[in-house]
Amino acid sequence: MQHLYLQAGQPSFRELARVLDCSYTTANSAIRGTRLPTWKLQVEIGRHLGADEAKLHSLWIAARQAANEAGESDRIPLAERLESAHRSALDLLGMVRAMRVAPKFDLSKPIMLAEVPRAHKGKINAILFRPGSQTRATVGEDGMLRLWGGDDVRAPSLEIEAHDGAIYGAAFNRRGDLIATAASDRTVRLWSVKDGTPAAAPLEHDRSVRDVAFGPSGDLLVSVSSDGTTRMWDSLAGTVVDRPFQRRNRPLLCAAASMDGTLIAVGGADGAIDLWNSKTAEAPVRLQAHTDQIKTLAFHPQEPRLASSGMDRTVMLWDTDDGQKVDSYGAQHDGSIYSLGFSPDGVLLVSAGYDGHIRGLPTGTMTPATEIARVRASVRSIAFSPDGTTLAAATADGSILSCASARPTVSGAELEDVQAALEELTSLTRC
Repeated sequence: MQHLYLQAGQPSFRELARVLDCSYTTANSAIRGTRLPTWKLQVEIGRHLGADEAKLHSLWIAARQAANEAGESDRIPLAERLESAHRSALDLLGMVRAMRVAPKFDLSKPIMLAEVPRAHKGKINAILFRPGSQTRATVGEDGMLRLWGGDDVRAPSLEIEAHDGAIYGAAFNRRGDLIATAASDRTVRLWSVKDGTPAAAPLEHDRSVRDVAFGPSGDLLVSVSSDGTTRMWDSLAGTVVDRPFQRRNRPLLCAAASMDGTLIAVGGADGAIDLWNSKTAEAPVRLQAHTDQIKTLAFHPQEPRLASSGMDRTVMLWDTDDGQKVDSYGAQHDGSIYSLGFSPDGVLLVSAGYDGHIRGLPTGTMTPATEIARVRASVRSIAFSPDGTTLAAATADGSILSCASARPTVSGAELEDVQAALEELTSLTRC
């Protein structure tokens, strides 16, 4: 029966149960061979899976005789049946748990990257994933905002002529229904992800806007500019709501927000980071971080950590509770580091830069960074999908690169095995 089930393409046990008008557990047990079904049910399953009825009947008779000779399962003491079901459920749950915590990306060998060439004309400056989705957004020197999703990721699902000039940064709000773009035309603009229409009036700086991040509330937006200012906006109202950051003498180049939006970090050409906690009334803490321009910042998704890097090629890790430096990793790339990103489970920090290398650094260890990919052009931006199964990159020649997780996944049949074992265990405990 299992052979027929495999040949039929492993239809869902729930679908089989619906078609056969029986319970999920009964269908599962009949296919898996853990319990001999009645001939009426057996023949219905066989017809659904395309079996030869005469051959199936002879096999069923042989199985029934073997079961009679061995004794019915009901004669087995309940305690033994309960222990067997319990052990089976624990084994299956252990298998699923092991798959869930296994490393998503194998750093022992190079990652194979799928490419979408010429996704933009010129540099792509940022790539990011929509919250809770595999849809990704890209912005570039051509002033275009593109969303990539649906069945064909080689073609954009939405295109917006967003700015008159280069777009340097972008950010989704936490609901994923709005995306903000920051550009050389001195504006931040908000767009509806649904249809690409403007969601609010443009927000203006005195010079080019280099990056944006959504803050502690869904509509609070932080932007940084070449004029050295950090502004916090009620994005939909178009008004400045707070001024906790002092103006810097040199351009600001990057901004980042923690997962819950309560921590905001901005970095710039002077090598310093300003870190602000929205839950306190205190002014931002100044971290004198790097010897050259800071190009990228990334918050750890679970721990109080902030990673920073830039033109000095050094990756630094900061404790956001006390502002102290935790670790420093020097000379990670042959040239500026343009982008950092933590995997959603926090076990991997990935960096990319001018040299076209993408490197992975296991967090919480002193293991050196490993080259996991190398491309022909500078890598301007990297991002993990929310579920951690995809790593995407954008390059200076306008290409999008991506790779899927090498981690084993839990199949639908395996999950159904777990559910069947748990249902059997539940039914036995009610005896």
